[in-house]
Parts: sequence; structure tokens; C-alpha cells
Amino acid sequence: QAERERLARELESEKDSFVRLSADFENFRRRSASEIFESTEKASVKITKEFLTVLDSFERAASGVSPETEREEKINNAYQSIN
Repeated sequence: QAERERLARELESEKDSFVRLSADFENFRRRSASEIFESTEKASVKITKEFLTVLDSFERAASGVSPETEREEKINNAYQSIN
């Protein structure tokens, strides 16, 4: 009888440990997914800001260009077509 009670307590303890470990893992999984999403968002914002800075520089440069040769005119027209 005593052995049976000891085994029942041990089983309960192991079940409790399993439930806690499962909950910890689920929390870890959710937290990791959230951190990955946040990191991706931050990276996207950073890249977009950097890209806009470069694009603004191109815009300023293009506004001050007055092509003098046929080759410069072609380059300018190519840039204007993608802009």
C-alpha cells in the first residue's frame, strides 16, 4: 500500500513537471515568433528608410542634370523611364 501511494505521488509530480514544461515551451515558441516578427518589421523599416534616402539623393541629382551629349540624354531618359 505504501509503495502504491509513493508511486502515485511520484506520478503526480512527473505529470505536473510535464505540464509546466509544456507550458514553458509554448511560451517560448510564442515569444520567439513574436521576436522574429518584430525583428523583421524593424529591419524592413530600416531598409526602407535607407532606400528612401538613396532615392531622394537620386531625385535631387536628376533634377540638377542637364544632358549635354546624346549619351547623357539616353542615360537621363533611361532613369526617367524607371522613375
